[in-house]
Amino acid sequence: MATEEAVVVVVRPKTLYHQGKNMYAARIRQLGLTAYGDTSEESLQKVKQMFAALVKAHRKRGTLEERLERSGLDWCWASEYDEELPVEWVSSKDNGKQILSSVKIESQSWKAMGELAVA
Repeated sequence: MATEEAVVVVVRPKTLYHQGKNMYAARIRQLGLTAYGDTSEESLQKVKQMFAALVKAHRKRGTLEERLERSGLDWCWASEYDEELPVEWVSSKDNGKQILSSVKIESQSWKAMGELAVA
């Protein structure tokens, strides 16, 4: 499989609020990613950017497939994705703000059942 092909990964970031520090944290435990922000949305945007950066780094090293398999997350190559669920394209180049999709755009896709991200 081409290492440049996008991957579709089912992720369910968990968002927590720390009252003592007055901050939010979004986490994708299976990938060891945690991002912080002043709002829930800010922390989610940051963890999406971290997710995209992780995919990019492992793709560059040729270890993407191995890393995704170890995570235990459901994933597939974009060319193999044939579901109707919405996906959200994420990129490490856009400060976590790009939400584009050739499948369907849905800004709440990380919060809805069957969350999917493409990087």
